[in-house]
Amino acid sequence: MPHPIRELDLIGKIADLKEQHYRNTVVLSAVLELLQEKNLISRQEIAAKAAELDAGDQRAASPFIPGPTYPTR
Repeated sequence: MPHPIRELDLIGKIADLKEQHYRNTVVLSAVLELLQEKNLISRQEIAAKAAELDAGDQRAASPFIPGPTYPTR
């Protein structure tokens, strides 16, 4: 049985990872929207590249589903 202090430490680390994941998602969403607004890349090009990269990643747990995904808290 895990020690309570170790459990708390693990819970804290998971919370930190979730926060970092959220921040990365916000930045990525902002960059993608800016590229689209400036007509430098289309949503279709992003979806196609993401699907291509996902198809080459045999470690992926689930397939990429194209479409807007905006972070929520």
